[in-house]
Parts: sequence; C-alpha cells; structure tokens
Amino acid sequence: MKDKELIWVPKDVAEKFKSFENDVNTGEIVIEFMEKSKKDIGKALEALDDDVLVFKAWSVKVKKAYKEALDAQLSSCYKLFEETDSQIPSIRKEVDKVKNTLDPLKKELDDIEKILSSINTYKMDRLLETISLISRALQDESIKEVLKILINNT
Repeated sequence: MKDKELIWVPKDVAEKFKSFENDVNTGEIVIEFMEKSKKDIGKALEALDDDVLVFKAWSVKVKKAYKEALDAQLSSCYKLFEETDSQIPSIRKEVDKVKNTLDPLKKELDDIEKILSSINTYKMDRLLETISLISRALQDESIKEVLKILINNT
C-alpha cells in the first residue's frame, strides 16, 4: 500500500484525485490545481487592489466633507466672536453704570452696619430684664400691693 496524505482541497479537485488515484496523471492534476489556485489568487489580489482604490476614494471624500464641516464651524465661531466682540464696549458701559449706582449704596450700608454694631445693647438688655421681672412680679397679688404702696409714696 502506498503512503497517503490528507490535504484540504476543493471538492471538485478531490473528486479528480479519487478518479485518478491509480493514474499516472496525478501530477498533471496537481499542476492544474496549482495553476487554477494561482489564477484565483491573482484575481483576489486584483479585487483587493480595486477595493483599496475604492477605499482611498471614499477616504478622500470623507476628508473633504470633514474639512468643509470644520471650515463651516470655524466660520460660524469667528462670526459669533466678531458679533459679541463688538458688543463688549456697550456691555462694559452698562456694567459700569450699575457698579457706579451700587457703590454709594454699599458705602451707606457699610456706615449703617458700623453704627448698628457700635450700639451698646447692655443697658437695653438690663432694662428688658427689669421689665420682664416686674411683669412676672405683677402676677403675684402681694407683690402687686407692695409695688402700689412704693409707687404712691415716692
């Protein structure tokens, strides 16, 4: 029995191998298969070259569209900047007006705060405590009578 080897080939070639298994033309079949494979690889490379050209053309198209979109966006940004840049002086004037109006008010509020913080509230606190104490004392009838006598005799 001859040595055999397992190979991966298309079905039609495998059928030819089987039909010529004992035939001397096996070498010719292999050469024919190799030639066909070589042609197939050549066709695949040509198709790949075509695909590369299509991809390059598409890339150029995408690049051009991106550049156009970018240029449009930049143009919009520059236009917006020019519009707002021309308005800055008038906006500054309005801000200065408001600031000049608020500065005197701030000074007056600072003066009022200073005056209020300088008030001595200790005496007022003592007066309120005394009034509260008298108010509680007036709830008791006996103290109320004593206070009437004191007030009437002074």
